Amino acid sequence: FYFQSILASCAQSRDLARGRLIHEWISSSSDLRHDGALLNILLQMYARFGELALARAAFDAMEAPDLLSWKIIIGCYAQRGHLEEARFLFDSMPQYDVGFLPDEFAIASAMAACSRIGLVGAGRSYLALMEEDYGVKPSLEHYSAMADVFGRAGQLGFAEELVRSMPFEPSSSAW
Repeated sequence: FYFQSILASCAQSRDLARGRLIHEWISSSSDLRHDGALLNILLQMYARFGELALARAAFDAMEAPDLLSWKIIIGCYAQRGHLEEARFLFDSMPQYDVGFLPDEFAIASAMAACSRIGLVGAGRSYLALMEEDYGVKPSLEHYSAMADVFGRAGQLGFAEELVRSMPFEPSSSAW
């Protein structure tokens, strides 16, 4: 718990150098693979600083990444513009650990990645199958993300039709 607090402070104070030193010291004195909470803190710290390679190393060092780990690493890649890798990670998530399913936030991140790289078919699949495959009921955010997928792909007619027919009152962001 002590190291988790220190590393969280490093992330909040934007002190990457100190966070890396603490990470190196912890790594040299113990096996981190079994400490998922500490690795999640490291993952969050590196993601916050945009250190993709270090974030990925922390993620890959995890013996069994949890849902938070997956959301952090997918979000890290998506926010830094590595959208194909974000989508690949999302698609890898259920196979990594049997019975481990993405939640509504992870699906929304994957749909945002589809929007930015123009994967209309993949975005449609996520929206159409998310309840059946992942047990997540599509929300206004998911429909808005799909409208964005259509819009960025130049399929404005499909975007408008989706917004008009979705089972929610459209927000201004959906339009």
